[in-house]
Amino acid sequence: MRIRLIRARTKLNDALHALAEDPDNNTLKHRVRRAEAAVAEHAALYDSTPVGQNELREAIAHENNDTARNLLNQRMAPQKRCAHNRYTRCTMVSRTQLQRTITMSNEPMLTQEQRESFWRLHGWRPNLPDSKRREIEQYWTDPEIVEAEALGF
Repeated sequence: MRIRLIRARTKLNDALHALAEDPDNNTLKHRVRRAEAAVAEHAALYDSTPVGQNELREAIAHENNDTARNLLNQRMAPQKRCAHNRYTRCTMVSRTQLQRTITMSNEPMLTQEQRESFWRLHGWRPNLPDSKRREIEQYWTDPEIVEAEALGF
């Protein structure tokens, strides 16, 4: 998800640079608006991930500016409201994805190959020190992996 957010921000920066060179071009203005919407969407999705939530908590803890801290708390607020139901954390999930997630929770757990494939996306390697490897394995349990994949992370 972080990679998608980075790509969306890169596209926005490219669109802004192109618009700066030709400020009267309506196509470029439209491109900037689409890119801004994509960044907002990906940022909201990233904020709803466990990693995004941890980063928000850390940023809030280290932020000295009250205005900036309030903005970070606002980004965290939608996640707190939906904490009672993990399937509503992200409002951009389609009904089909939600049904697939719920159905999958009744299926057998993941194979070790599926787990390792997902964990590798988050820094897991067989040769990592035991403590770091276990940390990733315990953080990303089977239900968390299934949910993350259903949400497109």
